[in-house]
Amino acid sequence: MSTPQPTVPLASLVVSVSAALTTAAIDIGASTTTVKLARAQTAAQIAAVLTAAGSGNVSEATGQLGTLIDGIADPGLQAVASDLAGIAQPFIAIDATIVANAPSVASALSSVGAGMAQVAGAYISKYGTAAK
Repeated sequence: MSTPQPTVPLASLVVSVSAALTTAAIDIGASTTTVKLARAQTAAQIAAVLTAAGSGNVSEATGQLGTLIDGIADPGLQAVASDLAGIAQPFIAIDATIVANAPSVASALSSVGAGMAQVAGAYISKYGTAAK
């Protein structure tokens, strides 16, 4: 007879994994608190995009993506990101349809956003809210 294994709700697991990955992304190779703060602010913006996408709100997700792109300091990289966002726009609308019809996808996007936001918020609180 096998021993029953404890179960963890999938949403909690996804939040934990995304939080751990966000922590690693912020910390790895960051030599100063300024770099960590900039990375945390970027993670918070990405979390907002994912959370909006998880809610199925296309206009909010698009707005959050625009805010993220506007924050890119390098003009060339900002132009590339803007072009890619334009190309992705139809897929964002398709994603909203999928989210509306597949609650597990909506939950996953929201959970990833929640995990990232949790870690990003902690770093921003720790290192301040000064801009890059």
